[in-house]
Amino acid sequence: LATLAVNIHGFSTQSTRRAAIEQVLQTVSVTPFVTLLPPSPDAIAAESTPISAAWSAVDGLNSLESEKKFVSFDKSAYQAMVNDQSRTPLFEQAIINRLQSSEPNTQTVLDLGTGPFAFFAITAAKNGAAKVYAIEASPEAAAAARDTVKKMGYADK
Repeated sequence: LATLAVNIHGFSTQSTRRAAIEQVLQTVSVTPFVTLLPPSPDAIAAESTPISAAWSAVDGLNSLESEKKFVSFDKSAYQAMVNDQSRTPLFEQAIINRLQSSEPNTQTVLDLGTGPFAFFAITAAKNGAAKVYAIEASPEAAAAARDTVKKMGYADK
């Protein structure tokens, strides 16, 4: 998929902008391509065994007993988040890229909802953050995060 972006400046009316865009588009060469379409729903139904699954948006969540105004996750939900290969590496790389965009030890990072593993807070500390604030509402997860950060050697960050 390609996108053509053209900035047209200095035209006072919509019609002159349109004319300028049309002129630019006349100079652009477009090569058609073939797209393979997915099989029809009837073909899929004929060749597959129907299955179903359902869950709610709050599965794995529970309210903290001491503070009903917060939501917490059980340990398996935290582990699933850390192991989520479709998103976690992207978040991790975004943190690294942002920290590498400036001089080392010049940026402060806030990890809001750090969880018991403090995964992104530790990622930031490893990759040059001057200071990292890891915030967690669950007292149990916060205690586990403190232990994890200390074991990893980043308690001074």
